[in-house]
Amino acid sequence: YLILSKTGASYPAVLFSMIFLTLFFNLIIPSALARVAVLAVVGLGLVEAFGAESESNIGRGLFLAIAYLSVVWDKLMLSGAGSLLARGLSEQASGVKIYWARWFLAFLPADILLMVLSWLALLWLFPARSRLGDGSDSLRKKLQELGAWSKAEKKAGIILALLLGLWMTDALHHVAPEVVCIGVCLACFLPGIAALSGDDLKKLNMSPMLFTGAALSLGAVMGKTKANEVLARYMFA
Repeated sequence: YLILSKTGASYPAVLFSMIFLTLFFNLIIPSALARVAVLAVVGLGLVEAFGAESESNIGRGLFLAIAYLSVVWDKLMLSGAGSLLARGLSEQASGVKIYWARWFLAFLPADILLMVLSWLALLWLFPARSRLGDGSDSLRKKLQELGAWSKAEKKAGIILALLLGLWMTDALHHVAPEVVCIGVCLACFLPGIAALSGDDLKKLNMSPMLFTGAALSLGAVMGKTKANEVLARYMFA
């Protein structure tokens, strides 16, 4: 809401802010579905705050930006399962270490170009047929309702900033992003930090991680034992 309240009340400004938020949230929420769920609530609030209908071109443009770009960004950054898997396969095939910072810088021109082209395309496909109402007061009211940052929120912000800093400097300390994530998550349970508790860990759904780990492990075992070659030979003979 802070970002949106600073960009102005016009449809192009609100749309570009939403596109930027999908990129920003990609850094802190690795799951595309979770990003869509969070930003959809913000999108509904924007449509209501600016007096637009949910079925209007304004609502369509906002929600298409949320749904489409939330899925695309995690391919252009090492934050989603797809990009992490692609990096691992590329490292195995080439023997070259791929760092988070270099991946980010390599795709940064594409990120900027995609933001601009998506913004222009959505403005062309879904032009505003009516002028947006002044929703600035509504956004400021929501900011006031949220109030000042709590101690837990400040702690979470510091942890996220530390995590992103370690990701962006992995070419210097040579610690893999996955190891950084595990280390920061474990540090959240330390008594002096206590950002997470045992109850939070119990709520974590381990099934996706176990499934992904089992699939990758099975592929590695089949590759080492040459079982994949045997299967290919009998299946395609």
